[in-house]
Amino acid sequence: MQVKGAVSLWLRKTLRPALREFSYYTSFPVVRPTNVVIYITDRCQLRCTTCSKWTTPDAIQDKELTTSEWKKILLDLKNWLGFYAVFFCGGEPFLRKDLLELIDFAAEQNIPSSVITNGYNIEPFAEQIVQSRLASLHVSLNGITPEIHDVTRGTPGSLENTMSALLKIHQLKKQRRGEKLWLNIETILMPQNVQEILPLIAWAKEHELDSIDVQILEDTQTFYSFSRGKSVQKPDDYQRPSSLEQPWKDGKGELLLDVLDELIRQKREGGFIATPEAQLHATKTYLRNPDDILRIQCRVGVDSFIIDPYGNVRLCMNMSPIGSLLEESPKELWFSRSARFQRKNIKKCKMFCRLLTCNFSD
Repeated sequence: MQVKGAVSLWLRKTLRPALREFSYYTSFPVVRPTNVVIYITDRCQLRCTTCSKWTTPDAIQDKELTTSEWKKILLDLKNWLGFYAVFFCGGEPFLRKDLLELIDFAAEQNIPSSVITNGYNIEPFAEQIVQSRLASLHVSLNGITPEIHDVTRGTPGSLENTMSALLKIHQLKKQRRGEKLWLNIETILMPQNVQEILPLIAWAKEHELDSIDVQILEDTQTFYSFSRGKSVQKPDDYQRPSSLEQPWKDGKGELLLDVLDELIRQKREGGFIATPEAQLHATKTYLRNPDDILRIQCRVGVDSFIIDPYGNVRLCMNMSPIGSLLEESPKELWFSRSARFQRKNIKKCKMFCRLLTCNFSD
């Protein structure tokens, strides 16, 4: 067992990173994707100021993949990758009435799944969520007061609604499943909420949640509805808004730097801060001089496999599809000419979304 453990550690710590380096510099993958992300719907019932997915018309759901199509995709990925984990995103995933069915189907295939949700109106599903075999639930909270959360979510009453659901799920989790369901808070760092970040962390700890993950407000062009077909075809297509850094003027940037220092301190003391330390440091770099983060190599083309609600596959959520799973297998798309072309474009890209979590790990 000790030899097996040592080999596993060597593969994870030495061989795979070396193969990832080779894949990055050659634009030819010698590793398979480890990050399978399913954007199961574009639809969302909130009106967040940080995203435009809520502009997706409800009628678009007729073009979303069916339950059976998603099950086939999960199995096709299993046959190719062996063990993998999947992350269900949106839009708001719980607007799909079959989400819990897909979670349980994945679990039957030994595919761990996670969901990121705005938490709005999910309390009626609390019992089903806890009884499901979901590995982790990530709930978006931008603050601990309605003046912050409700305004940034564009929906009055959303804070009370979401917190009530989260605490109900936590209560049921303790009663029914022990510690098996991981409950995480997802928070966007914005000028409006910078003074509520530390109180939010204190609230989460007080209520015995498992972790919190933060990332800075990015260009909202990076959170568009896939149904609108807006994407970066080549690196020169992206034009950074001149106002991108303006919100962090007037002392807000300095306040956030202090908060980031405290998050780094807390992370080093314990495991509650889920954000990778390298990402926290990169955010500090961005606040001091935004252009400096362009030195960060974006590596999403190496291990990310992103599927939109309509079956199209991307290596980066902001770039055009490399093909459709309704027409080709996951393996064929991963090794396709269009995938290699997109990997080369990712290396040239100047978008600031390289600050997001997909580029960092502990």
